Amino acid sequence: MSHVAAPPPLPALPPRPGAPLGEEPTASRRGWITVVLSALAVLLVGGVLVAVAGFGAGSSSPEEAVEDFLNGIAAEDGAATLAATSPGEVRGAVAFEEAMETRLAAFGAEVTDVGSIGLEYEIEGLELSSEAVGTDVSRVTVTAGTLRISTEDGSPISEVLTETFFGAIAYSGAYSGGGDAVVYDSEDEYGWYAYSDEDLPADVQSTEVEDVDPDWVTGWDDSGNVLDEESTSFDIDLADVLGSAVGLFSYDVDDEGNPIASPGVDTTFVVVRQDGDWYVSLLGTVADLATTLSEGPEPDFAALDAAVRAASSGDRTVGESPEEAVRLLVDGAGSGDVTALLDALPIDLVGGLYPFAEVLQELYDDGGVNLAVTELETTDEGGSGDVRHVRVDRLVLEGTVGGEDGSFELDGSCITSQGVEECLPAELVEATGIDGLVLTVVAVEGGYQVDPVATVYDNLTTALAAVPDAYLVDFLGVAEHGERETVGVGEHTVTPDAAGNVLLEVEAGEGQVVSVAVPAGVEVDDISFYAPGERFPDWSAAVYGTWEPERGEHPAVGAARVTAAGAQLVQLVVPAGEPVQVVVNVDDASALPLVADGEEVALQHGTYGLAAYADAREEGWSAGGVDGAGALTSCEDAGCLDVVVVAAPGVTVDFEAYADFEDDLPDDFSEFQYRDDSAYELDRAEAQIAGAGDEGWLDVELSTGSATAELTVTSAGWVLLDAINYDEEADIVLTLRDADGAVIVTGDANAEYGDEWADAELEPGTYTIEVTLYGDATSGGEVGLTIV
Repeated sequence: MSHVAAPPPLPALPPRPGAPLGEEPTASRRGWITVVLSALAVLLVGGVLVAVAGFGAGSSSPEEAVEDFLNGIAAEDGAATLAATSPGEVRGAVAFEEAMETRLAAFGAEVTDVGSIGLEYEIEGLELSSEAVGTDVSRVTVTAGTLRISTEDGSPISEVLTETFFGAIAYSGAYSGGGDAVVYDSEDEYGWYAYSDEDLPADVQSTEVEDVDPDWVTGWDDSGNVLDEESTSFDIDLADVLGSAVGLFSYDVDDEGNPIASPGVDTTFVVVRQDGDWYVSLLGTVADLATTLSEGPEPDFAALDAAVRAASSGDRTVGESPEEAVRLLVDGAGSGDVTALLDALPIDLVGGLYPFAEVLQELYDDGGVNLAVTELETTDEGGSGDVRHVRVDRLVLEGTVGGEDGSFELDGSCITSQGVEECLPAELVEATGIDGLVLTVVAVEGGYQVDPVATVYDNLTTALAAVPDAYLVDFLGVAEHGERETVGVGEHTVTPDAAGNVLLEVEAGEGQVVSVAVPAGVEVDDISFYAPGERFPDWSAAVYGTWEPERGEHPAVGAARVTAAGAQLVQLVVPAGEPVQVVVNVDDASALPLVADGEEVALQHGTYGLAAYADAREEGWSAGGVDGAGALTSCEDAGCLDVVVVAAPGVTVDFEAYADFEDDLPDDFSEFQYRDDSAYELDRAEAQIAGAGDEGWLDVELSTGSATAELTVTSAGWVLLDAINYDEEADIVLTLRDADGAVIVTGDANAEYGDEWADAELEPGTYTIEVTLYGDATSGGEVGLTIV
């Protein structure tokens, strides 16, 4: 495989229809619904978790509940958000918030500081429509409204939100509706477009960075959002926010591999009534979206009314004791009946899910999981008031998974699944105080039921109370809250904190270069540079020795240009608790030796060296680096100065402007080479992979660097093979050989660390499928083989 590295301006696109996904394109939407729901759950629940501050008393109407919920998130007001959220869905949040407030106060931080990137939010022109779909449930849809996102300090928003963010917005528009998406950055504008291919704006065409293949997205209405370079805010249409989120994580195709427009997705919330007040149900909202996306059965809202009446009369699956409640929940989960499972959970938690039980049942059945409880041992660990805690000492489930025998065993802090045992690491237990599964059980009408959400919050509270300060500093931001060690030029011995962080403070002036080196033999995970007063590191810094393939005989070295005079911060991440030697230097950039392509960089600082490369490029990205142990700073502006850092003698510069870099690519190179859609129209052979399961899959291990499988063809035709790479760090090559060992076809699609495919027209006979690791790698993970 030809490994050519170029700095991509945007994240990689999801695979195009026709790519080797492990199965032929199909009209079924099930495959990506799980991804959408996971992402959307984070999107919805995240707003609640960012700034938890206490419960309220609900809202007087469905519309008011949604308005309070959205305004609470925009204002980062956890009290308002929780007041509008179904209480059972956030039970335990108050104790967690109080524990977090206590821990953060020691660092002068507040809950609202967590995850903050200097933006503020405001909702304008909000309009809602409500539909009563049951006695205690309504759907509320956002029909108009704008979420304005602005920088808190009035700085240009392009300095906070990068091309990657705008690219995500453009891509989501393209996937959900079709058309081209482009993100661009010209001299006086910064923003994104999503448009149909025939309406490509002429003034954007010359500055486009990435676009979506027009062959597989269709029907996008003209739309654009262009920001001036100095814009401090931009707007998002709330009526389309869920539709955009769906587009960002999914697309679909029919049996022919042609694009299918995603179902129309409104920003609709499911709102439920409890004790006379109305609350947003996050679980119900996500389930409602799943039903829309899967084009599943109509929700049965009468089921919620019936469940509420049953709960009021105590006619639900409740345990007489906390331990019995655990047994009933496990039995309900093992029954394979979604409604039985819901009946064993608190109504104020799962009430919003009852109308969607049928579609949830379909999703569950698609998973092919059928496990029954064969052993259960628990211990009541007590509690206070209506809340108790039960430890699960041992749990054994046996049955089938995907049509094959399956088992699951929990024994203390260890889990064995399908014969593979995993235990909680001792370091995690020590740092969090969590040494097994402890469930939170709450008192309900007639007895007790397990509350999974409260269980999560209670375990988070336990962990938060136990976690060492160093990990909280790491979470909040070492540059802002870490303990600084002032150092000058020279060699120093420093001791990292419990999280492995070292924060050096180095005085330097504008126009200088700060460099730090750690001797060979120390496992350095990161070297980051921060300008005075900056919360985020300098991404243009040159760093060598922190990636796994780079570690070894050479020092880890980092260097950064100083853009603002004062105390520069350098963060090192090394093994915790072990003193390490560091070398610090401050050089005038103008005094660095100037090097050209092919020239060596001298080691003027003993174990490492610095140099400068002044490139006369006119515009755009630069691509290149060094030939050996070293790195370059990232430099985009015309005539800017690149700093070269090397960690071994004899290292030379190998630098090219991006335009030249593209010209030098092989003629047959593409970042991803996809199987042509016409392949799916070929006459197929009757063929089978030896050892493949009922669904046609065979997983092979690359622990020795390669693996083979036998392919038997019983009737002539085309065979389309896919190799699905489960190892994110492995680069694989797929080869098909005949009975004599001769190569028929090789799948090496230039997709670094991705999947591979290979197609061949075969006669009846026996063949060998071979999967190998690219390059010098000797060990890898699992690869799934299948015939498309």
